[in-house]
Amino acid sequence: MDANCEKCKFWKHDDKIPSTGFCRRYAPRPISSHPVDGPDFVDAVWPRTKDIELCGEWQTKIEIHEDS
Repeated sequence: MDANCEKCKFWKHDDKIPSTGFCRRYAPRPISSHPVDGPDFVDAVWPRTKDIELCGEWQTKIEIHEDS
């Protein structure tokens, strides 16, 4: 079995960008921006990863299918 992001229970696929998604193992991480011609801002984001990446936090994704 491949222990990659795509098959991890903490990973959520991004429907807008193929082969990428978000790791939701931990809380979103803060980021800040200091644009040259605008106000500073702070936001929180989930780490974006490719589906083939892997890490030491991987856990099996369990999919539940309801009978129709």
